[in-house]
Amino acid sequence: MCSEAMARRMSETLTEDIDELLQKVKEEHNNIAAYKSSMVKLRAHEIDMLRHMETFRDMVRATLKGSSSEEGRGKLNACFGGDCVRIATFRAIIEATTFSQSNAGDKRIPDSSDACEEMEAVLKDMGLGRTLIASKEKMYHEIAEAAAQAEAERLAADAAKAKASGDADAAAAASAAAAAAAAKVAAAAAAKKDAEDKAREEAERRAKLEEEARQKTAADDEARRAAAEPIYDWKRVQQGDPVPEVAVYSGKTKSDGDVYVARDMKGELGKLNLLRGKVNNIWCHEGGKSKDTLPMDVLVVCGRGVAEWKAIHKGNDIPMGAVLGGATVTDGGEIYVARVKNGVHGKGIDGECGKLNVDKGKAHNIWVHSAWLAHTEGEILCIHGGASGAAAGYPSS
Repeated sequence: MCSEAMARRMSETLTEDIDELLQKVKEEHNNIAAYKSSMVKLRAHEIDMLRHMETFRDMVRATLKGSSSEEGRGKLNACFGGDCVRIATFRAIIEATTFSQSNAGDKRIPDSSDACEEMEAVLKDMGLGRTLIASKEKMYHEIAEAAAQAEAERLAADAAKAKASGDADAAAAASAAAAAAAAKVAAAAAAKKDAEDKAREEAERRAKLEEEARQKTAADDEARRAAAEPIYDWKRVQQGDPVPEVAVYSGKTKSDGDVYVARDMKGELGKLNLLRGKVNNIWCHEGGKSKDTLPMDVLVVCGRGVAEWKAIHKGNDIPMGAVLGGATVTDGGEIYVARVKNGVHGKGIDGECGKLNVDKGKAHNIWVHSAWLAHTEGEILCIHGGASGAAAGYPSS
């Protein structure tokens, strides 16, 4: 059996032992209440009760002592957490039990209360404070109802005996006492029901919070996973290769038709054109046309990446998510993916991509192959994490 299974089985066994012991504690509490008139039987049941209380106290403290480990914390939560009903039951019983003078000073009574307080403090630290309060209130009223019911039954029996004896006054007094006890039972039952409703509402609130926490944890895990995944990449291609499915489309030029974002082996950004739907050449402002035998990198969107072209002017800040293409000596440092639109400088271009260099961290000039002069405005490519991967501006079919 693996260690996890063994730990689970040990927790289940301890839980069963605690439940069995709690049942004995309940029985002795009822016996102590029932045998107040018989000192011999009363003391015998009190001794048994104190012995059970000592055992429960030791179980509580042993569980607390072992809670420093992850396995121990799991055992504590399994045995005393959740609805907190076990510690609430024991606490309610020992507080509702009245011992005779000969046993009222027994050290095990305050020791058991102290052990309960120690466990309750840990449960509160675990965020179970409201659940604990609701369970304790429910158990107090449950025990009070049981005590009231037992007293009502005893008084009803006394009333029946008084009536049978023919003593009218005694019968009337006993009947009145029995009626008052019955009313007390009804009040105790109503209080118990109210406490049960509160405990149920608290359990539902707790379950809702746990589900919300579970969903948040799952969402956070998914967000971390998504953040760890790349949202774009440069894929190596050669002339004649198919265009990658999620290659970033830039636009059209009069001489090329559809063009895509790419860079040459020197790291300069430019446009990739096609020949019969396949990868053809990359054209850069400085490097010109690439050699047919050389590979090139085409920009692709990955995972949850979403591509978006944003307007940019000379002197603007570089926006978040801007795609850094690399760095060149002639540009003096970093270059970003950018494109020009609407036939700037009278050229027949609409969406030709190239490079945007920077000056003191600000957008500077856009350089594309088809124009010798720099462009001072255009669009910069940004890729950010979204719901699903998409490349901006696919050519219409």
